[in-house]
Amino acid sequence: MSMGLDLGTSVFRSVRAHGRELRARRFPASYAMIPDQPANRQKLERSEGLFVPCGEHLVVLGDAALELARSRSLPLYPLLPGGKLDMRDALSRQIMAAMVDAVLPEAKTPGEICCLTVPSTRMAETQIALSGDLLDDQSSTFDWPELDYSCQLVKLRGYQPVAVGQALAVTLAELVGESFCGVTAVFGASVTEFAVAHQGREIARVVIPRGGDWIDEQLTTMSSSKMNPHERNPETDRIDADVRHLLSIQKARHDREQASRAPSNEAHASMMVEGRYADLYRQFLMAVLSEAGRRLHQVVALANFPQPTVLAYAGGLSRATGFPTMLKNAMRQIDWPIAIESYRSAELSPFGVARGCLIHAALEELAIQKPAA
Repeated sequence: MSMGLDLGTSVFRSVRAHGRELRARRFPASYAMIPDQPANRQKLERSEGLFVPCGEHLVVLGDAALELARSRSLPLYPLLPGGKLDMRDALSRQIMAAMVDAVLPEAKTPGEICCLTVPSTRMAETQIALSGDLLDDQSSTFDWPELDYSCQLVKLRGYQPVAVGQALAVTLAELVGESFCGVTAVFGASVTEFAVAHQGREIARVVIPRGGDWIDEQLTTMSSSKMNPHERNPETDRIDADVRHLLSIQKARHDREQASRAPSNEAHASMMVEGRYADLYRQFLMAVLSEAGRRLHQVVALANFPQPTVLAYAGGLSRATGFPTMLKNAMRQIDWPIAIESYRSAELSPFGVARGCLIHAALEELAIQKPAA
């Protein structure tokens, strides 16, 4: 039973084959903290909420944490702020292990392959993985603590871990009809990742450390600057600055998602998300697309890449109302080295990256079995 595991900044997702069906799991990568009191424990146990004891507190994980944050106005802590895990913190490692266990069932037989992807922020800082040659060893381009630890956790569940990029996973999931040839992009929470692939082989990968979190930070800054000093609440000001910032980010993210994913009818199908949201989305797209285009211009192998081609995209930001129009408009304004003839949203299911990982795992298993045939 091969597995596809998408350890995203905001949500962990897994997919496995069950006969002709796909079985999927999801687990929000966030937690909240409440006092370790009998009433709180009993309520969590009745609702089967996952939690980890920590001193005088209970660290509540996943959907239970989201519900607590909404109902009690508690700060919701991201496990992977900026796409990174604090490897020095034992509690963070423990939470990560519990979340992986929640989304990844134990292997039925030892050595089953689990293909996984993690936020590529370390690679964004250390290497862009651009090369004139094909990237022959996918896992060799990943070298950072979060991935090493994730692979250890996957091994503890009985699997053989194999790493793959988020954008390449989208290639495998979405570009079957194009013989896995084209450009893919994942507009995530902490990073935006692009891949250019030919027949399933990655020619270039570009990772830019900017995603939906950047938009929420800008919204928070804008709201703070507009606040009248006389409107400030002394009680609120006494709250820890980090907690206050987290609550502001949560509100900004909630408001943005509610506004940007509002249902649209035919008359409004081409409309953008409104006002400040539209401006920030456009700024974001211009920044990441321009930078990706600049870097892709350096890839010698693209001179022979078949054009025009398709651009398939995924990620939480791409589900915003009007995003396809904004993406096309931004692409028209920049110097992009690859001609795009069509655009395709991979967001029919939020499990697209995990499904691509599953396909990669299945291909790896076939490659292992082939010599023995």
